[in-house]
Amino acid sequence: MKIKIILALLLCMFISSSGFSQEQVKFTSGSFQDVLSLAKAENKIIMADFFTDWCIWCVELDKKVYHNEDAAKYMNENQINWKTDAEKGEGVELAKKYEINGFPTIVFMDSDGKEIDRIVGYFPTSSFMKIVKDINERKNLLSDFISAYNRNPKGLEENYLLGKKYFDIGDMENAMKYISFVLSTADKNSDMYTDCLLKNAAIEGNTKILSDYIKNEPSGKFTKDAYINLADLTYGKEKNLEAAEDLYQVALKKFPSDEDVAFGYALFVRGKIYSITSDSNVSVDERISSAEKLYSDNLQYLEGATLEASIRARLANLYLKAGDKDNALTNIDKAISIFDNKTYRDLRNKIISNN
Repeated sequence: MKIKIILALLLCMFISSSGFSQEQVKFTSGSFQDVLSLAKAENKIIMADFFTDWCIWCVELDKKVYHNEDAAKYMNENQINWKTDAEKGEGVELAKKYEINGFPTIVFMDSDGKEIDRIVGYFPTSSFMKIVKDINERKNLLSDFISAYNRNPKGLEENYLLGKKYFDIGDMENAMKYISFVLSTADKNSDMYTDCLLKNAAIEGNTKILSDYIKNEPSGKFTKDAYINLADLTYGKEKNLEAAEDLYQVALKKFPSDEDVAFGYALFVRGKIYSITSDSNVSVDERISSAEKLYSDNLQYLEGATLEASIRARLANLYLKAGDKDNALTNIDKAISIFDNKTYRDLRNKIISNN
């Protein structure tokens, strides 16, 4: 009977990745009810990816995580993978049902549609897969941490684990509630207190706490994250490009193979290029030259990602201002090849029609 159910479902559904290599996640097509039935027949959990057409980080997730061979192999073997546009069809009501407030949001659920856990926002492959594997192994689940907290709302460990979980899945608003409790209760010499202190500093933008930790604990348990958060705040909050660059260079040397550090630096480089291309006090030709150099020097962090697409679009605009239609088209075509969206297509049409 179970085999018949599976075969019947496969007749009315198709795998969207058919014709592709095994190096990417296979997303099942069909209605939500079809997916629930298939999950029940195969005794697997569901990974429901809520996306939108305009979500750049949804594309990043596709390109960087879902096309990672090891990640794809694990997800294809252990779960039913399904995508739904949160602004179209049944995705609209499902997004309301599961209280989706940002994109991408990946909801993991059982075959009855009951949520097990979720990931909010984009994470590099290693961080993303750590959460995915925990969910499949039914450990470190948000639901478990919530239940433990409800049984003992004044428990130090319960507050810590729940706050850390919310922080890890990108829900900073909820994280703050439990992190604050730990900071007011825990031993200040404990790892628990230090972790929450640094997480709180990252959320609130306290660069001094992060800087002091790095200085006092250059090889500490939380040093990597402290570098990333401090560099991000130094650039984003304090607008100190030189200091942020120095921090990232140190972090890249200390953690040369770390995806989180590399991704943080890629975001930083894009920010620098945006600043260069927006500087009206500098000639267009000088802006192009500086942006192109910074882009080529850091291609290893940007290539093939939506970050590269956005940089290419910025360069296309600059080349258009400089009257260089050929280079403008080359750049916008590359951007569209990475992330095909209306904004980029409109710019391409503008370039073509420009005389």
